[in-house]
Amino acid sequence: MEIDMGKFVDCPFCGERGKKTKEHVWAQWLHKTEGARTLLADTHGERIQRKQSVLRKDQNGRYQAVVVTPGPYAKWLPNVTVSVCEDCNCGWMSHLEDEAKAILAKFIFDGGTLQLTEGNFQTLATWASKSWMAYALTRAAHQNPFTRADYRAMASSPSPFHGARILLMHSEEPIAHVGMGITSWLMSSGDSVPDLEATSDNTGYAYLAVATVVLIMTFVPAEAAGVADILAPQLASSPLVERAWPDPHPHDFPLGALPAGTLANFLVAAEQTREAVGLPTEGLTHDDLAGVLDQYWNGVDPAQLRRRFGKP
Repeated sequence: MEIDMGKFVDCPFCGERGKKTKEHVWAQWLHKTEGARTLLADTHGERIQRKQSVLRKDQNGRYQAVVVTPGPYAKWLPNVTVSVCEDCNCGWMSHLEDEAKAILAKFIFDGGTLQLTEGNFQTLATWASKSWMAYALTRAAHQNPFTRADYRAMASSPSPFHGARILLMHSEEPIAHVGMGITSWLMSSGDSVPDLEATSDNTGYAYLAVATVVLIMTFVPAEAAGVADILAPQLASSPLVERAWPDPHPHDFPLGALPAGTLANFLVAAEQTREAVGLPTEGLTHDDLAGVLDQYWNGVDPAQLRRRFGKP
C-alpha cells in the first residue's frame, strides 16, 4: 500500500470518499518472488499509454471501433496500482492479503505441500476475485464485468464474485510466475438488444498467476450458467486442477504440475472460443443488431453471421 497524502478518492470498492491510497493489483508482497525480481530487474517504474479498443456510435448510429487511451499505467504488472480509500486498503484488503500470504507462503517461498481446507480455498478465491476487480478498474468502463453492486458487496463482506467458477492449479510455465488478465464480452439473452456503447460485459474468464500458483475464473450471467462449462473444459476435468469456488473440498496442493503448454493453450483456446461465438457488431446499427440476434437465436451459425454482416 502507498498513501497519496493530502488527496482524496471516491473509493470504487466501498463508494465512500476517503484518503487516496494505491492498491497493487498484483500483490506487493509477491515482489519478493523470483519471477517478479527477474521481471523488474533494472526497471525504473516506467509508465506507458495502454490503448484499448471500444465501440462508439458514429453520427449515423453505427457502431465503430475506436481506440482510446484511458491513462498512463505502469509498464510491468507488479507495479500496476489503482486508487482506493485508506479505510479499504488498510482494512479488509490488508487482512485479505495477510490471510492469502499465510496460506501460500509455505509453497511459494519454501516449496512445501499445502493442506488446504474449505476455508483456505474460499480465502484464495476471494483474494483472487479482489485482485481481478482491482485490475478491471484499469479497463474501459463497459469492459469491466464487475458492477458497482459487486464492488460494494466485496467491500462490505469479502467473498468470490457471484456466478464465478474458480480453479486452482500449479504450472511451471513462464507465464505462471507473474500474470494477470481478464477477457470479457457481452452475452445477450435475446429478449432485448443491448446498447453496446453503454452495457457492461458480463461473460468471460480471468487468470491470476503468482510464482507458479494459478487461479482461473470463468463467469457468465445467471441465466446462462451452463455456458461456464465450455470456457475451461480441459482444465475443469484435469485431475491436477482443484476447484476453489464454489463448493471446494479439503485437499493437498499441489497435486502436481500441469503438463507444459497447458496454461498457454488454455489462454489461446479461451480467446478462440470467444471469437468463435462472437457476433458481428462493427458497422451495424441497433436495428441491424436486432436482426443478427434474431437469426442467431433461430439457429444461424455465428461464423455465417460474421461473413454476412461483418465489415469487409
